[in-house]
Amino acid sequence: MNAVIRQLVLKDLYFSRPVMLGAIVIALISIPLLSLGSIGRYAAMILMVCAGAVPSSFICGALIVGERKERANLFSLSLPVSGQQMLIAKMLAAAAAYMIPWIVLLVGAVLVFSASHAPMGLVPFGIMFWVFLLDEFFITLAASLSSRAEGWFTVAVVVCNVSISFYIFSFLTVSSIAKQLPSVTAVWSPLVFRVLTVEVLFAVALASLIGWQLSRRTDFI
Repeated sequence: MNAVIRQLVLKDLYFSRPVMLGAIVIALISIPLLSLGSIGRYAAMILMVCAGAVPSSFICGALIVGERKERANLFSLSLPVSGQQMLIAKMLAAAAAYMIPWIVLLVGAVLVFSASHAPMGLVPFGIMFWVFLLDEFFITLAASLSSRAEGWFTVAVVVCNVSISFYIFSFLTVSSIAKQLPSVTAVWSPLVFRVLTVEVLFAVALASLIGWQLSRRTDFI
């Protein structure tokens, strides 16, 4: 990796620290709630949704849309990097800023559930939902990088946030998933594997599409 690109990525990661740490802190606050019964688990789920969904809009909004709006990206263009390299650095920094806490929280949540008395039947659906939030991040990232219009970024954020409720409602009405939630052990049904496969492939496809689109980009202001 070009030394200048590496420094641009590190610079953006430095400014993303409050959001990254905030997501982890919110998740830590949710841990004691797991011992408070069904209401506590519901509150913990809400906090985890915030920890997974909110950072994507803050990261993309600050690192990409905000800098473009304030013309701060002109400084990067004055450095010995091409416009494509600058945007790739933005993509890598935003992806790292979101995925580092995303991975930490995914592993941490599974470990906490394994060590607590919470029903492990929640884990398969929880992982499905967590990967869905990763898909939403890449949608938000694509909207923020692919267009100079702030309106498209706003539309992406609103659509992604609204779709969270529809996602939870849709799958919790599926009997093969809903009936396993109170289970002591995790039940990995074929539907769960199919949904996870589609979600992972969608995330990979979006990341690849973003990279391809940036390689053809000619407007960097």
